[in-house]
Amino acid sequence: MIVFGTSNIGPLKYLLSFEKSIKEKVIWIANKKTKKILKDRKIVKLKDLKYYKIQLVITGTSYKFKIDKKLILFAKNKKIKSISFIEHWGLYYRRFRYKNTLLLPDKILVNDKIAKHDCIKEGLPKEKIVIGG
Repeated sequence: MIVFGTSNIGPLKYLLSFEKSIKEKVIWIANKKTKKILKDRKIVKLKDLKYYKIQLVITGTSYKFKIDKKLILFAKNKKIKSISFIEHWGLYYRRFRYKNTLLLPDKILVNDKIAKHDCIKEGLPKEKIVIGG
């Protein structure tokens, strides 16, 4: 099973387009804002993920400690692979900052070579960044 989650509409649209290529069962973590768009999908609460056999966590990004970072932290604690999409250009490092440190997924997908270059320039580890288009 794969868990998708994000706090913002921009990354949500990106994740929805990616979800179409997934053959595994998918569940979503949502907030009031994203729940309206995800009404046709299986939505669970973060605290209930312990009842599912999760293989992969896929998130968007956000600046504060919201769904995105909570899912990365969940994945790290459970030793589950995680991927975060950055669908926008800019403030890359800030999207992963948590308690004066970086809370990084296993892989970070960016739009293009420019975004990858800028991520590295801002201090994100090169080996984690993948161009997703």
